[in-house]
Amino acid sequence: LAFRDIAGRFVDDAKKRLRTWREIESVIERDLVPAFGNTPLPDISAAAICDMLANVAQRGDGAARAAYRATSA
Repeated sequence: LAFRDIAGRFVDDAKKRLRTWREIESVIERDLVPAFGNTPLPDISAAAICDMLANVAQRGDGAARAAYRATSA
């Protein structure tokens, strides 16, 4: 249940059904995997997600929105 593994499966599925899969893959690899990596999905708290989004927001609002969309997907 490591985030990295689940994210990889999500991107593989997104390639089949979403036109925006490249953007999602980019955000996952750039922002989400470094933040959560091998953390099991049940262990990722809302606070950890908020912290990650706050860190990403330092790069700009657009980066934070993209990270939020990828996280919520």
